[in-house]
Amino acid sequence: MRAEALAQAAAGPAAWLPAASPGLLALALAVVFAAGMVRGFAGFGFSALCVAGLSLVMPPAQVVPPIFVLDLLIIIAVLAVLRTAAAMLAPG
Repeated sequence: MRAEALAQAAAGPAAWLPAASPGLLALALAVVFAAGMVRGFAGFGFSALCVAGLSLVMPPAQVVPPIFVLDLLIIIAVLAVLRTAAAMLAPG
């Protein structure tokens, strides 16, 4: 089982990502954009909204990993901005 998973991972994303129709890609883009807007206004909820919205048309096992990576990238970007802001506000 582990050898199969390693071979599949080594084959690249094309081997394990589903073929997506243009309609599915448009829906995914709309869901991610709307969730990003909510995250921008409220400061949270990106992952919850993405997973809830995309799980209506895709299996959750295919939705969660990419949304986790997107959320991690957002957190890294926010931390970089906060670090810069803190450096400017620091006395000295």
